Amino acid sequence: MKIHRAAAFAAKIGVHKNTVKAWSLKGKLPDRRTPSGHRYYTEADVERYFGVER
Repeated sequence: MKIHRAAAFAAKIGVHKNTVKAWSLKGKLPDRRTPSGHRYYTEADVERYFGVER
């Protein structure tokens, strides 16, 4: 499973990393965290964002 940190995820979907953080806080994106507290997103999250479900 490929994971993306917030900035990489934001770049991949074309928004600012603060937008991704806000969406996570509002529950629009899953708020997964690494043990050190960094947000991360999976390739499935990218696909869901673009409306592509496997």
